[in-house]
Amino acid sequence: TASGARTYEVKFNAATTQLKKSEVFYMGTHIYVEGMRPDEAKIRAITEMPVPTDKEGVRRLVGMVNYLSPFIPDKTAIIGPLCYLLKQDVPWQWQ
Repeated sequence: TASGARTYEVKFNAATTQLKKSEVFYMGTHIYVEGMRPDEAKIRAITEMPVPTDKEGVRRLVGMVNYLSPFIPDKTAIIGPLCYLLKQDVPWQWQ
């Protein structure tokens, strides 16, 4: 609320503040009355990403998945095997 913002000295930028909207886009996330959903472009970037050919490629994939982690149920089931590939003593092998 406005009074809460004043209490905590929160300032709003008039050029970017969106009022009376049913949905806003903020930092790669669509926020609406029923909840939140990720930007479709971020999801598309992951699904269209080429298969990693080295550990750096896996690192990029893990970073992208982590960015969307609030929207991924059981994220650890996906990230766990990928993070294992990033260990220094594990030889590179993508199956």
